[in-house]
Amino acid sequence: MPDTTPGQMGGGQPKPLFLMGRPKTKWTRKLLARLGREPDADIARSIGVSLTTVHLKRVALGIPPISHARWTPERIARLGREPDVLIAGSMGVVPKTVGAVRRNLGIPKFTPVIWTPERIARLGKESDSQIAGSMGVAPRTVGVMRRGLGIPKFTPERWTPELLARFGKESDADIARSMGVARPTVSAMRRGLGIPKFTPERWTPELLARLGEESDSSVAKRMGLDKTAVRAKRTELGIPAFSRVKWTAKLLARLGRESDADIAKRMGVSQPTVSTRRRELGIPRFTPWE
Repeated sequence: MPDTTPGQMGGGQPKPLFLMGRPKTKWTRKLLARLGREPDADIARSIGVSLTTVHLKRVALGIPPISHARWTPERIARLGREPDVLIAGSMGVVPKTVGAVRRNLGIPKFTPVIWTPERIARLGKESDSQIAGSMGVAPRTVGVMRRGLGIPKFTPERWTPELLARFGKESDADIARSMGVARPTVSAMRRGLGIPKFTPERWTPELLARLGEESDSSVAKRMGLDKTAVRAKRTELGIPAFSRVKWTAKLLARLGRESDADIAKRMGVSQPTVSTRRRELGIPRFTPWE
């Protein structure tokens, strides 16, 4: 029998390429770790083999394919609020997979939080969830920062009968200030007990004169009230909200005769500013077909 060498047939003729086959894939530990954590197609493309090769290897090892069913509402809510690498680590997938899903949903990439002195001062005085909600980040982001600074987790003080007796008789802001907690914490507790918010028994002429001349927030701060209490009193008296815009008779005459957007553009203010003023005066909005 004639001698042959690999890649050759009898007589020294080269073996046709279709009979030589592909070189055997070397499945390293690092490569195996990617199975089920990345789409089969991505792995196949990166190592230069067929999709079938990757698929068969994964199935042989009993590894399920990556599935979008893993994307629960809770996980989707984390996108853009935490780094892709952090989400990927908790899910057991690669950051590239998380990034692809985030981009497909039109969610911008996470940007590091700027911890201002004001934000740091809230740590431990409000719940991590409450602070996170106002900052648009995940609670765990706040928790990591708080623990890094050695600040203990917020726990509401014991609601003694003396404290509870102050609800509705003092402003939530005053009670919160005396307790060293955030005002929303006191407000939430008061509402949970069904106690109406505090409103001053007497609106002095001086206080009433401020309505509409200052912002509701400014008046509320002076009085130690919730802004909603001030707004309710102003609305009850038919006093329009404070505005830096000078509403001349000529400007008021245009309300309802032109679109709010056109008036706002001419005045250099936002459309809601014009719309709010028009509604306060009971003027129906402009409709071009009338």
